[in-house]
Amino acid sequence: LRHWIYEYNQRDVRSQWDNILNDVTDVTGEVFLGLGFSCARCHDHKFDPILQKDYYRLQAFFAPMEPRYDVAAQATAVTTRLDALEAWSQCAEPIRSELDLLEQETRSKVIESAIEKFPPDVRPALRKAPAERAPNERSIAVLAYLQIENELKGIDYSKKLKGDPLERWKNLKKQYDELKKGMPKEPEFALTVRDIGPTPPDVFVPGKSNSEPIEPNAPTVLADRLPIEWTPHPDTHPSNSQSASDPQGSTGRRSALARWISNPKNPLSWRVIVNRIWQHHFSNGLVANSSDFGRLGQPPTHPELLDFLAQQFIEQQGRFKSLHRLIVTSKTYQQSSYPEQRAQGHAIDPENRLLWRYLPRRLDAEQIRDSILQVSGSLDDRMGGPSDTGDSNRRSVYQRVMRNSPNTLLATFDAPDASVSIARRNTTTTSLQSLFLTNSPWMIRKAESQAKKIIAQNESTQARTQAMFQQSLLRDPTQEEYRWIETLIESSNDSDPLGAWTDACQSLWNSSEFLYTE
Repeated sequence: LRHWIYEYNQRDVRSQWDNILNDVTDVTGEVFLGLGFSCARCHDHKFDPILQKDYYRLQAFFAPMEPRYDVAAQATAVTTRLDALEAWSQCAEPIRSELDLLEQETRSKVIESAIEKFPPDVRPALRKAPAERAPNERSIAVLAYLQIENELKGIDYSKKLKGDPLERWKNLKKQYDELKKGMPKEPEFALTVRDIGPTPPDVFVPGKSNSEPIEPNAPTVLADRLPIEWTPHPDTHPSNSQSASDPQGSTGRRSALARWISNPKNPLSWRVIVNRIWQHHFSNGLVANSSDFGRLGQPPTHPELLDFLAQQFIEQQGRFKSLHRLIVTSKTYQQSSYPEQRAQGHAIDPENRLLWRYLPRRLDAEQIRDSILQVSGSLDDRMGGPSDTGDSNRRSVYQRVMRNSPNTLLATFDAPDASVSIARRNTTTTSLQSLFLTNSPWMIRKAESQAKKIIAQNESTQARTQAMFQQSLLRDPTQEEYRWIETLIESSNDSDPLGAWTDACQSLWNSSEFLYTE
């Protein structure tokens, strides 16, 4: 909801801001309320009691927000850096000030040239001082200046200045670059949002020229039962930016919406989230369409169970760990995937909507990768810190997501596009998956890592086989499996058993027993 995609080549920032607001509105409605609000963007919903004005009522909660970068560090680290920066600035400020004077004319020309690249209706807002911009101009200006600042970073002043100013600039730049070597290291920043201030921009229903500004509130069908109330309040989380244009105060709208969504009396949000957790464990939710609790969605198969789980979740104050524990310790979750009455069950309920058995569920792509790292002994279990790229052995949650360079394993096993929100992952079975598990150099390296560990820690073939099965499948091998491994090892070169044991480890990772929960 706050890490929106920003394209630095999008000049129509007004349309881009509309797209950002629409995306946040759609995701909020689907994720927390289980309703397809996007259908009401252009007209009243054809099936659910969601009016077009309800869509913009919800959007009005987000209209005052704008992006900001916060320091992703503890307060003590920030204070320490600021103290060091103050001492450094006393030496660098005279040089930096003179550089700014020499660069000012060029910077002004580049800024004006960049402003001219934006649509005519946007330019006046960009030429105003931040404090003079109207509420509906601030967020658009922020998006535009992200692009303008990029252009400023690319200025080559050595080609813009001439004569004495150029020589003076070169001399000062050399001194400043030398001083920068002692500058305190920049902290990590995280993208978040803030309000533009206590005065929100007006929101209107598009295409209705005589309409009044839309006030934020719950959907009409819920507003009488559970209205949303708020008051503007001071900004209790000020930006770490040093800009004088930082807003003082907030509309309080997003906080009010968050309180309304998490209100125990909300008839949708608690049921929607427990249904998603149920879907995570059973592949299917009690409501099959987990983002559509409306008329087009399917009714819950077990409505009393859905209400019970929601009430338990409320009583546990929204603790997910308690909800997970309740589900996985239940008899329903602990059922066999292959009960004795399978034929009778398939005849009555082939889709298992009555939960008469546990449907085998393939591990998610990240779970497959992490399981292989764990079994091979390669997993780096460090927690926290920046994300990793390349051939890192940290858990998949720390993998940096690159839209134009996805992780091959994750993409092969149906990891979704991180730039969009989905209610449920696809689970496909393709030849590419088998080929990856068999031929991928990454897989072979990890299997070899496990094989080396097994060979080093165990003497006999039987002991090594038992260790391999216990590590990979959490059980002892059967007599038939013992014989199969023994035959495989005997057929290999006795002087170098590593290759055969690598193949054996890799074959277990290719099995359904490793890739599926049952």
